[in-house]
Amino acid sequence: EFRVVKDTLARIAAEEAGLKELVDLFAGPIGVAIGYDDPVLAFKLTEKCRVAYSPRYTPKGGVFEGVVISQDEIKRYGALPSRVELLAKLAMLLNSPMRSLAMMLKAKIREFAAVLNETRIKREQQDKEE
Repeated sequence: EFRVVKDTLARIAAEEAGLKELVDLFAGPIGVAIGYDDPVLAFKLTEKCRVAYSPRYTPKGGVFEGVVISQDEIKRYGALPSRVELLAKLAMLLNSPMRSLAMMLKAKIREFAAVLNETRIKREQQDKEE
């Protein structure tokens, strides 16, 4: 969610929330980006807007989990993968060893089946010779 608010209202809200460090940042038009489910999404969108609309759109700072952060930290958080991407990577990492184990076991079963087949062929040949 993104909202444009008056700097006076933003100052009052920051003071009441105990974020006095933000008061100095509020001068002129203020845009506030709010993230709910995915904490990194607001930073990603802010960073995309900064790149697309620079120099008109420049984030001055923000609040993440109750801590005031700088422009550089906004860029750093914006570069992080989203929660969904991280979960997908985790699933792949967990799946990889299991897949390798399954492939190895299949190979051993194929090798064992090949040995049994060769043994059967040799016995059939021995039976024909007798």
